[in-house]
Amino acid sequence: MELLRQGQEEARKEREGLVNQNIALQGQVSDLSRKLDKITRELETSRQQQSEQRSWARVAAQPPMNTPPQSYRKQSGNSLRVIKISVAPPREEQDMPENQLKRDMPHGAAAKHISDALNGCDSTKGVEILGVGNTKTGYLIRFRTDRGKETADRNAEWVEKLGDDVKIIRPRYGVVVHLTPTEEVQIDSKDHSIEKIGQENDLTDLGYRIEDIAWMKKKDAPLGRHASLGIWFSSEQAAQHVVHNGLRRMDTSPGTAKESKDVATAAKNTTLETVRLDQPRDALTVDRTT
Repeated sequence: MELLRQGQEEARKEREGLVNQNIALQGQVSDLSRKLDKITRELETSRQQQSEQRSWARVAAQPPMNTPPQSYRKQSGNSLRVIKISVAPPREEQDMPENQLKRDMPHGAAAKHISDALNGCDSTKGVEILGVGNTKTGYLIRFRTDRGKETADRNAEWVEKLGDDVKIIRPRYGVVVHLTPTEEVQIDSKDHSIEKIGQENDLTDLGYRIEDIAWMKKKDAPLGRHASLGIWFSSEQAAQHVVHNGLRRMDTSPGTAKESKDVATAAKNTTLETVRLDQPRDALTVDRTT
């Protein structure tokens, strides 16, 4: 009997020990579960915040809110409010009047000359400029308003007050018309030929202006019955119009006549002495030359 009681007592103690261990384990499991839930919630919150925030790469790819203006010295002169003028270099034997604009003057002095010239003409009186910038051959003039720039560009009498060697530099857009009959265009009478081309092709009625024409050949090369004619317009719209519609009333050589005349681009910086007609005959793009 004594042995039986001892056995039962030991069994009871072992059972109590197991119960206590089970309770402790349950507490540890509950504690771990709470910690796991907390970590899961923190990770989910972190993912949501990251998805809402922009990455540094995205931030760097976008322009800053307050981008400083580009240096005026680096502008091309093609801005809506900018006019580019050229000033001829002074000749040693030439006495320059004090009121004449010269190259490389201080910005303040150049701006005063230009403002005085603008206000000295009735057509441009009151036109204001913001400043000037130097170029290799003259100045860039930035106007306060688009209307002021347009007024100064349309009424160029003020330029004459700056000196005989001062001119407005306007962008030109050139195209090449291949197989043009040379008897149709007389470069010696350039103004008459320009007027003739404009009228025969309704360019004048559309408001398109031809600035210049030239045969696209080397200086000493003979001129045959047909040649490539370079035509420079004052606007890109005019050049594109000719590219897409061709020129009328100019017969091409036998076997090559087309409803829309063969037009390609004029290479940049093409002059009367240098020619680069490496563009394909069916090119339909327009180069911009100044």
